Amino acid sequence: IIILGDDSFEFGEWHELMGIQAAKNRSMMGADTHTILNRLDQVIGGKPRHIVLRCGINNFQNGWTVEQTLKEYQEIVDTILSGSANTDIWLIPVFPVNTELYRQRIVPRKPWVHIPRQEAVHSFNQSIASLQNHARVHFCDMPGLLNEKGELSDVYTLDGLHLNYLGLQEVADMLKDRIL
Repeated sequence: IIILGDDSFEFGEWHELMGIQAAKNRSMMGADTHTILNRLDQVIGGKPRHIVLRCGINNFQNGWTVEQTLKEYQEIVDTILSGSANTDIWLIPVFPVNTELYRQRIVPRKPWVHIPRQEAVHSFNQSIASLQNHARVHFCDMPGLLNEKGELSDVYTLDGLHLNYLGLQEVADMLKDRIL
């Protein structure tokens, strides 16, 4: 099981969170769809049984459009499907940022970032959900991580963007129910 994503997943000890040694974290800080696409051959070279994919928020922080992000995201999915014939792909949505926490904790450290718009994130998630028209592609919606505004709940984040331990555990529990 390869966990492939951005900094929200980078610090997850997925083998511990999922209780299975076969879970390998290949997420990295600052990764966007382009970064993941460029290192995809290394990931699919081992022909993993499952790839859990979570990326796109860094694209939006860097000013990418939904269309630009979707184009490369689709390319990631297509490359996995064609390059690793027995790999199931588990798509984790991009969580809409908690705007208040994001402004307090992210913007002062990185004033150049674009605050990801909730509408863009929602549109992106709807589009990646439609990719599950292939038998090996599964979208894992996780509305339980969102608050009443439809943003990432402060229960699951410290800075409005990255998942905390509780958020990572929620994702791991959902994956265990579906994969194991």
